[in-house]
Amino acid sequence: MREPTKAIREQLESDDGTGFDYFLCEKLGWRSVALMRRGMSAREHRSWWIWYAIKQQARELEMERRS
Repeated sequence: MREPTKAIREQLESDDGTGFDYFLCEKLGWRSVALMRRGMSAREHRSWWIWYAIKQQARELEMERRS
């Protein structure tokens, strides 16, 4: 498999939500990010974003407690 181009890697690692969209697409079983974006309302997407942020924060707090 080829290494992703620098531009693609930077886009996925940026804070604009692109990486999250790929993560969510994979978790929900969508075939493509474009289909997911068309098939999901902005409200539902925002709810997933918040849910993920809460879960991530809980994981980080747990890791801090274990340190």
